[in-house]
Amino acid sequence: MAKKRNWLNCLPVAASALVTARLPKRETGTTGLRAVFAADLHTDADPCRDRTDVLRRAFAGIRRDGRCDVLALCGDITNCGDEKEYALLRRLKKAYLGEMRVLPQIGNHDSWHHSDDPNYPLAERLFQRFCRDCGFVTDKNYYYAAVKGYPFIVTGTQALCHNKPTLYRDQLEWLDAALAKAVQTGKPVFVLSHQPPEGRNGVTAETHEAGMGECSETVDALLRKHAEKATAPILFFSGHIHWLRPECMEQARENLYYVNLPSLEYGGKGEPGCGPGTAALVTVSGDNATVTMRDFIQGKDIPGYEIKLHDPDFAM
Repeated sequence: MAKKRNWLNCLPVAASALVTARLPKRETGTTGLRAVFAADLHTDADPCRDRTDVLRRAFAGIRRDGRCDVLALCGDITNCGDEKEYALLRRLKKAYLGEMRVLPQIGNHDSWHHSDDPNYPLAERLFQRFCRDCGFVTDKNYYYAAVKGYPFIVTGTQALCHNKPTLYRDQLEWLDAALAKAVQTGKPVFVLSHQPPEGRNGVTAETHEAGMGECSETVDALLRKHAEKATAPILFFSGHIHWLRPECMEQARENLYYVNLPSLEYGGKGEPGCGPGTAALVTVSGDNATVTMRDFIQGKDIPGYEIKLHDPDFAM
């Protein structure tokens, strides 16, 4: 299929200072945290391509929508982990997101550095370099971050990943310790992955190899264990499947929720109203938290996809 290219799509990227000035950052009251979770950007290397224009409009919509403390990216942030794709992503980030904090998470496409001749060590270095560009110095594909005191736990494959990730014992032990640390804050805990565990969000081992594979049961067990002790919810965000269906928002037990995201680039199969530019908006204010699916290009929520949480024990 031929690429669709339009030279007009280059102009906003080149005029970054002008665009940033025209996208004001609006305050929204006394909100404790306002975060956007997006997945499957599949950033191209070609600034003129039509799908680059989708990302331009999506990023502009996120900035225009109001104050955003962090944009968390749940994998496949590039189309094949190429240097030119990261270069374009940096330009889009600078032009449309300004000083907004960005948390990258590695997806299967990001682990390749070209699908026809994969080079995982190089892909890993390029991903970690982008993490440093975003303010996270790490020599691993997983890390712990805090945004306004709220814990974010970012997991990631440790080997070449065509569909199912590889999480070795060291990462699983780290995840156990990171969850223990995070729940002690008394705040909602956000976990980022590219794939959901099999058995969650309607994903099975046979679903296009869409889940976490062999580590699914272990990851799910760790999350359930720490949710039992938590005084605030643990929210696990993933992508990879490019769909939006009712099972994409699942409560696994008290204080544990799984949210599988549609593609920011392509939208979500299975939900007619879920177009490109769709991501999850999380708002925490006082002892309330909400998760909604929102089309940031159109500037409207998608009906039927919302989680409302209320707990006076939240430590905000």
